[in-house]
Amino acid sequence: MENNKPQITKSEVQDWENKFKENVSPLVQFTNDNNANGSLRLYNGQSGIEASWSGTIILNNDNYIKWIFSIQNEPFIETKLNFTENNLLILTNLFNFYQAWKEEWAKQLSIPGANIDDTNNIAGGESNIKNPTPASPEAPQAIQENLRTKMNIINNNKERMQKLSGLL
Repeated sequence: MENNKPQITKSEVQDWENKFKENVSPLVQFTNDNNANGSLRLYNGQSGIEASWSGTIILNNDNYIKWIFSIQNEPFIETKLNFTENNLLILTNLFNFYQAWKEEWAKQLSIPGANIDDTNNIAGGESNIKNPTPASPEAPQAIQENLRTKMNIINNNKERMQKLSGLL
């Protein structure tokens, strides 16, 4: 590992690209900044090791969704689109995919607080990449809190939660 940065292979990047095409949109062009591994980039950011990934989803009539994933800076999108059910579904799937991508890379990069209650020993070396769940067009999917957020709420409101449950 160079500068305590995990190494990533082209095949790992290709796996993520394939999952993206399956779960978000097959009409995507990933941004390749000519690094050794293709579109996914690991580097030392201002607040530690960072992962970033970006691309453009091509829609009809010269419309697009440009997206940038970052663990430390959250996702960013720039769009030109008609706000249809299909495009809403793509945006929902994009957000759900980002959540799975961020969770996996936060664990691999050992970002503080990312491995709270790591019951599956994922950080210990086993690879357990979650496949993001695509949104169904029939019912909108609720945004789910991640484990870190849940644990933060529980730890910061422990006494209140005990009172509400009748334990105090």
